[in-house]
Amino acid sequence: MKLRLHTRTRREIRNAVDWYDKRSDRAGDEFLEELNAALEHIAENPTQVHVLTIKHHRRHPDYGRKN
Repeated sequence: MKLRLHTRTRREIRNAVDWYDKRSDRAGDEFLEELNAALEHIAENPTQVHVLTIKHHRRHPDYGRKN
């Protein structure tokens, strides 16, 4: 199964990588490795995961919910 990430999601990932890179030489790469492993697992096992929402603690509580 091929996963598609929303444009905003891709932007959030880039922002997260930038944030981690500012704190450590390897942190951004390690974040992407973990994220890619999780996404690969989801793609290979689509019936095990129905909805994935990653929320940031500084976002509005309804962030990521459909209206």
